[in-house]
This record gives sequence, structure tokens and C-alpha cells, in this order.
Amino acid sequence: MQTMSISQRLTTWLRLVLDLIAPRVCPECGRRFDSSGRELCPYCLKRYPRTNYHLSPTDNDLARLFWGQFPIERAVAFYYYSPQSKLAKVVHAFKYHGRTQLAQELGELMARELLSNGIFEGVDALIPLPLAPVREQERGYNQAYLLAEGISKITGIPIYNNVVKRGEFVQSQTLLGTWQRRQNVDDAFKLVNGNMLEGQHVMLIDDVITTGATIIACGKQLAIIPDVTISVLTLAHTIK
Repeated sequence: MQTMSISQRLTTWLRLVLDLIAPRVCPECGRRFDSSGRELCPYCLKRYPRTNYHLSPTDNDLARLFWGQFPIERAVAFYYYSPQSKLAKVVHAFKYHGRTQLAQELGELMARELLSNGIFEGVDALIPLPLAPVREQERGYNQAYLLAEGISKITGIPIYNNVVKRGEFVQSQTLLGTWQRRQNVDDAFKLVNGNMLEGQHVMLIDDVITTGATIIACGKQLAIIPDVTISVLTLAHTIK
């Protein structure tokens, strides 16, 4: 029978003490978490609407956003998203309130469930969609990178974080329409280290895709790489 080390015991006791002082709760339903250290709520996970895009990764509502924009191999979103949805509270928690472990655990969850469906087959590199520098400085992290960390932990696929650089947008994407979003991000990305991925299959990782404008702008830069194959995986796809 395996026994806990001294450091493991200390970590467990520290977690118990912290949970007494400042209990961790689910950002959606408010339930308190146990001392396992996990932050995904098993009750809420059952209620988030799945897309099942993985059953048709080459032809679904997400993949169609990219047709004719850049060569797309597979495109999968795990959940449907709307601003008023239960999932939105969780996304908001890891995106704006520092609940970074939520993003990492969601990345692990996606990877575990999609691994047997061939979504990662042949993929050589994970590329988190870069944040605008000011945004990343404000938050202190890139939520797409956190998702990629969770995915990489399960799949073993390495993360390449310096292939595409991102500049600042002319204005925020939030209130813009589809066409305006695309114009706003047309020159937002620049390929800087593409030679290391020549002939490779790369997978762009994002948290929520709405019009696909940002992914399209980034994908067009990646498509410059000779013989590259591009797939897209996002936590959620916005439904109207």
C-alpha cells in the first residue's frame, strides 16, 4: 500500500486549512469544493451543452467558418457557448478573475474525452492563440495557453508559444460585427518562427470562438509555413 510523503501530507493539510479560511466554490453553482484540489464542478459539467463536433471534425458549424480562409484539417469545439449560459460564468472566472486552474482542468478534460476519437492523431504542435500584449499584461496569463497546458499534459503534444506574434487591435472585438471583426484583426498577427514547423501538423487552441475572425487571421499566417497542416480546437463555440 502506497503511503503519502511528508510533503504530500503537508500539502493536503494546507489545502484543508485554506478551504476552511477561504473556501473554494464553483463559480457557476456556488458549491464548495472538497480537498482534492480539483476546481471543476462535477454537477455543473453534466449540464454544459456539448457540440459533438468531434463526430464530424471536417464538416461542422465551426469548420465552415474557416472554409476558403485557410486550409483547415479539423475544427472542433467542445461546448456551445452563449453569454447567458452556465458555462459563461466558468469562462469568466478563469478569463478575468484568475481562476487559472479551471482552464487547465478543462484542457485536460477535453483531451481525455477527445483522445480516443482521433482528434489529436498526427498533431505535432499545440499553438495557443496569442493574446494582445496589453491584455496578457493586464491578466498576467493567456487563457488559451492554460488550456493548451492541460491538453499537452494528457496528449504529450508539445506547446509552441512563439510561432506567431500578436500586435494590438485597432479596437476591441466585443461590439463589432463579423465583417468588422475580420478587418480589425487582418494585420494583428505575424509569423516569426515558422521554419521550425515546416511540414508539421499544428493545432490552434482557443477558449471561445464567435465569428472566427481572430483564428482566421492567425491561421492565414500559419498557412505561410511550407507544407503545414492546420487544425483548430476550442473550448466553446458561440451560438446565436
